[in-house]
Amino acid sequence: MTTEERPTGLAALGALGRVARALVGTGSLNQLAEEALDEIRDGLGLELVALYLPRFGEAATLQRYITSAGDGTGTRARDELAFDDEAWQLATMSGAPLVFREEASWLVANPFVPPAVSWLVMPLVSERSLVGVVIASAPPPLSLDPAAATLLTLLGDLLASGIATARMRQQLQGAEIERERARLAAEIHDGLAQDLALATRELALLELESARRREGSRTHRQAARGHQPRQSGAGAAGNPRSGAGAPRRRATASSRRS
Repeated sequence: MTTEERPTGLAALGALGRVARALVGTGSLNQLAEEALDEIRDGLGLELVALYLPRFGEAATLQRYITSAGDGTGTRARDELAFDDEAWQLATMSGAPLVFREEASWLVANPFVPPAVSWLVMPLVSERSLVGVVIASAPPPLSLDPAAATLLTLLGDLLASGIATARMRQQLQGAEIERERARLAAEIHDGLAQDLALATRELALLELESARRREGSRTHRQAARGHQPRQSGAGAAGNPRSGAGAPRRRATASSRRS
C-alpha cells in the first residue's frame, strides 16, 4: 500500500463508525459483513475481500460466506478453506492479520483463483474462539503499516462481534422456535385428548340409547303377543252343536217313520 493509499485518521474513524452502526443496528449478519468487507477493501486499497465461516461441526473447514470485489478484478475466492490442526491453533492464538507475498503459505493453501502473490489472512476471534476468517488479495507489494494494521484489526474485531452476536440471535431464535413448537404440540395434544374424550362419551351415550330402544322394542312385542285371542285347534267343525250334525239327526228321524 503506497503512502497516498493509506487511510487517514478521519477516514479510519469514519469506517469504524459505519461498521459499528451496522453492528448495533437491526440488520442481518449479511448486511453487517457486507458493510465491513466494503470498508476493509476501500480503506486498505484491496482487490478482493472474502469472509469465511466455519462449517457446522468442522472447526478447521470454512466456507465462503460473502465477498466484496473491486471493479474489474479477475480474481475470485475459493468456496472452501481447509486448515490443518496446527495451523488452525496458530491462527486462533494470533488473532492478528497475516500477510503473505507468495502463492504458497504455511497456514493454508492459496485461497484465490488464479493464485494471488500478495494476500493476507485475518482470523476473527471472539472470546478466544475463532468465529471466522477474512482473506484479501491486493496488488503487490502488500504491506500493512501500523495505522492500516490497526484499522484492519479493529474492523475485524467489530465483524467478529457481529458474527458472535448473530450466532447468539440464531440460537435464541432456535430456542424460541422450539418452545413455540412444544407449546403448539401440547395444545394440539390437549385438543385431541379433549376431542377423543368427548367422542368416547358421545359414543357411550349412543350405545346406551340404542340398548334402551332395543329393550323397549322387545317389551312392546312381548306385550302385543300377550293380548292376542286364543283359538282351539279343532275349530268350529269339532263343535257337537254346530250345523255339521244336523244331517245325522234328520237321517235318524226318517228311519223311525219308516
